[in-house]
Amino acid sequence: MVSNSQLLGQIRDNDDENTCIGRRTFVDTLAGSVSSLTFYRFRVDAMGLVQFPCNEGALMNRYHLMRAGQSGLEEKNVLSTNPLFLTNSEDGLTALGMLQVEEACSKMIQSNINPSVVKYSLASKCIETANMIANTLMVGRNRIVPEFTFMDPRGAGYWNGKELSTTEAALFALDVAEAGDDGRGGRPPPNEDGTANETLWDQVIRLRQLMSVLETQYSGDTILLIFPDGTSPALLSCLIAGVPLRDVHAFNFEPGEVRVDVTMKSTLQSYSARKTAPQYVQTLEKGKDQLAILRKEQTILTQAEQEPSTLLVPSKAPALPPRARTRQQVAFNDDINDIPKFSDYMPIASLGTIATMTMLRPQRDDDTEKGGLESEAGPSPMPSLSYADSTNSLSMTAPLVSPNVLENNSFKIAETAQSPMTMVSQTPVLSKEERIAAANKAMAEYLERDDGGEDWLLSVKDMLGE
Repeated sequence: MVSNSQLLGQIRDNDDENTCIGRRTFVDTLAGSVSSLTFYRFRVDAMGLVQFPCNEGALMNRYHLMRAGQSGLEEKNVLSTNPLFLTNSEDGLTALGMLQVEEACSKMIQSNINPSVVKYSLASKCIETANMIANTLMVGRNRIVPEFTFMDPRGAGYWNGKELSTTEAALFALDVAEAGDDGRGGRPPPNEDGTANETLWDQVIRLRQLMSVLETQYSGDTILLIFPDGTSPALLSCLIAGVPLRDVHAFNFEPGEVRVDVTMKSTLQSYSARKTAPQYVQTLEKGKDQLAILRKEQTILTQAEQEPSTLLVPSKAPALPPRARTRQQVAFNDDINDIPKFSDYMPIASLGTIATMTMLRPQRDDDTEKGGLESEAGPSPMPSLSYADSTNSLSMTAPLVSPNVLENNSFKIAETAQSPMTMVSQTPVLSKEERIAAANKAMAEYLERDDGGEDWLLSVKDMLGE
């Protein structure tokens, strides 16, 4: 039989054992909670701003990179980097570009790749490429997502619109020589048409924002990125792998090319082979020569803007006497001066305007008071373009000469200036009817002159026809 003291001892031992079990359970639960919180914090950090390079497992999505097929401007060998004109129909896919996209789709099908998200630039060729991929790979329309800014190509500045084959090689050589490891150097010359002149670093900022948005918006997806140029996907590959950006063009994409599973490992494995590829080396050598040509042209244009007179008078031309220099300038401008200008019609227009104002002049009070005198002496003469002499009876009439005639015959006027001939004539006094008739005649002659209006209408018609 158990005594009361023994029973109390057993209860105390059971309580101590239960307490130990409760503490152990609490510690295990707390450890699990801390692990969950640590994992949650890691996921939140991963969904923030993406930091390059990206080690294995740092990205939560699987990425395939692609360049759109050949466009109409690329077929015409035109470099186009201004985002305002990327949506033009001229920048759409050509027949060759469609074939390139079909080959890329076949490659993805053979690799058993079916992207869950297709992110594409707003360039016309990228839109058409994305539509072809969606139809071929059966991707839902809600998974075809446009990108408005972050996938824009690098702005070429003043070189925008030049030949694609040569100017692109010059950009390659510029980046190799000046970009550096982070791509902050090597800026093309500026332009006045709104095209940005960007370095690789300017494009790095956009690509970091693009990846940060994708890593935040999606998790565990297979994402296909469609770029309008070959440098943007190559730059993203180098950023993921940590490759120096001066060598970014070794990874340049060809039109319609697609690369699957772009990671740090896959990019670094091909780095050495791409950097020493014969085609890439030849392109750099060609780009160095073209870069020197483009910079020489830019220097000449800059000097011409600062000293525009050097385009008209060569710096090594011998000095000419004033009279000979005037003759030379007149001969140089003969072709331009043959074209009628508005100033040629100014004398006739002035006569018509003066006559019209004379007819419409209201009657003054002093004219009423001098009614009898005016009837005897006749109406007051119309204003004349003459210089009255001291007797007010004679005047020396100034000839009406067009400014072009004065400019072309300046040397002749200078010759006759030594022995001037004055034309003295009696100032005519016209009646009211004669003034009206003279004004009507002057206006009719002015209206009948050929002012080039018919030629202008024909040119407008030709432009509308084109």
